[in-house]
Amino acid sequence: AAARGAAALTWALAPFMTIHGLSVAGQPLLLWAFLESADGRPGFAAWTIIAAFPFWSSFVLAGVFIGFVLGIWIVVLLFQDRPRAYRVLLPAAILGTMSVCANLDLFARFLSSPEPSQRSEFRVAAVGVSESLRRIASLLLKGHTHAVPGWNVALFAAALSVGFARLQDRGRREGDSVMVIGFAFAAASVLFYGFYDWDGFRALKSAMPLLKEFQFERFYFLLPAASFAVLLLSSRRLGGLPGKAGRAAAPVLVLATIAQFAAYAADGNELNATLFPRRVPTKDLGSSPRLTHDQYFAPSVFEAVKAEIGLEPREYRVLSVGLAPAIAAGNGLYCLDAYLPDYPLAYKKAFRKVIAEELESNPVRREYFDGWGSRCYVFAGPLDDLYYGRDDTEFLERLVLSRGALREIWSGPVYLVSAVPILDVVDSGFEFLGEFGGEGSPWMIRLYRVMP
Repeated sequence: AAARGAAALTWALAPFMTIHGLSVAGQPLLLWAFLESADGRPGFAAWTIIAAFPFWSSFVLAGVFIGFVLGIWIVVLLFQDRPRAYRVLLPAAILGTMSVCANLDLFARFLSSPEPSQRSEFRVAAVGVSESLRRIASLLLKGHTHAVPGWNVALFAAALSVGFARLQDRGRREGDSVMVIGFAFAAASVLFYGFYDWDGFRALKSAMPLLKEFQFERFYFLLPAASFAVLLLSSRRLGGLPGKAGRAAAPVLVLATIAQFAAYAADGNELNATLFPRRVPTKDLGSSPRLTHDQYFAPSVFEAVKAEIGLEPREYRVLSVGLAPAIAAGNGLYCLDAYLPDYPLAYKKAFRKVIAEELESNPVRREYFDGWGSRCYVFAGPLDDLYYGRDDTEFLERLVLSRGALREIWSGPVYLVSAVPILDVVDSGFEFLGEFGGEGSPWMIRLYRVMP
């Protein structure tokens, strides 16, 4: 019981991004449910987990790769233990069916929409061998922002466990083959991630558009659960050693992993979603850069903004400058800009006309938008960051937006919520309506109306 509690605590302290739901955090539950099914004893809890998992996870980020690995497992079982394979087929079918139900719009667009997605114009990335090796080292040592695996501890633990155990008993034990599979999966996933954008694959990805439109290297979303399995097995292997070394091995490894995950979370960026409130990467947000939900979305500030506009939100549209459009959207405003993984290519082209002159003044942002475009933002040429707090001193002399192109997207009133001041309002074609930033708010919002 103590070992199970320590394992659960270690997994719970991993810095999962809560926005992804159970995509990473729920993988052990899903694995348990399928193992129960394979053993012929699935209860109500197992069936519920399998059926509910797709509704609280991301199919694109994790579901596709879980399905791929599940399919390989079933094929292997068909050769090794057919009764277990047959018992897994129905749960697998339920998981697939529920995944389709939870993502009906995605499947409908993929199968029937004649309108191309903005992903169809993703640039084929091409990096050299040195950059590919750097990505491999980064994934091994630090993990990925969205899925921290902790492989450096687990790999070390597994290597020690296999080595010491073989020296002690010169034979294999239960769990050795699982660790070998874990190593093989980790090695393949890490190498695939590192070399996915290698220049040597440019011709292949150009010939097969799906390879550039979908990020198949995201097998790293399965690495946390795989590394954790290796850690548990290696801890048990080390714990079986004779003497003090065996008794101390497992607790030391668990504590080391907890310390590592805590260090990841404390490092900031997006990894602190579990241990700390959200941290916003602005240049200067005062003495406390870690924001609560209410500080980040600033509902009182945006209530004042909506009161100043004086219209129903559905009657106008909003653009954001110097802060994420999600903040405005989270306050019930209708936005013309957004961070979307998939939207019509026609909209991207129409929006590009709006910000064309600003993009021309910043080649880095131009390549970022043209070559990727999931951030369909108002990229003001002089601004290098995505967020600006109330204490930041950046400003815009002017902001050039094509009002004609804007009217092609939306013919009604358009307002600009900006985290930085725009000095030449008249020449930019805006009307300044006021500043809004309550006490304790990290933002100072300037509201402008785009002139017809």
